[in-house]
Amino acid sequence: MKQSYLKDKVKKNFKLSKAIIPNSFTALNALCGYISIIQSVNGNYELAFFFIVFAGLFDLFDGILARLVKTSSEFGVQLDSLSDIISFGVAPAFLIYHAALQELGWVGILLSGIFVIFGAFRLARFNVQVSDYSVKTDFKGLPIPIAALTLSSFVWNFHNGNVIISPFSTFVI
Repeated sequence: MKQSYLKDKVKKNFKLSKAIIPNSFTALNALCGYISIIQSVNGNYELAFFFIVFAGLFDLFDGILARLVKTSSEFGVQLDSLSDIISFGVAPAFLIYHAALQELGWVGILLSGIFVIFGAFRLARFNVQVSDYSVKTDFKGLPIPIAALTLSSFVWNFHNGNVIISPFSTFVI
């Protein structure tokens, strides 16, 4: 009886230690999103964009690593979504607000906030549809990292002289 208890405890601890690897990448995703927000506020728009890109890389690899070490959990799914709303919802909204919509005041805040709201809806819908955390589900709709990278790349292109950015063109996109 005691041997079975110890065996179960060791198994559980091993599974938890395996989960640290992908969860660390997920945490780095969130950290990159946070740094992007700080850079946007400080007017470093290109750096803010690149931290969103880095967040995307960490987001890509956390799932790959979770499947590689054969670990998945509801905790991991929830942590991933919370990190994604920071990195791919709030960070791009801050970037586009500070780079193009700030002169519109409250209207600019609301316009950039729409991106956050719909990103949160998208992630919440995904979370309630996931029933088996070990099985990769098909995406329905546009994944939030793709939407974030598309919107953020608009700002990056502008700062490299490739695109004219204005509140109207930002709203259209």
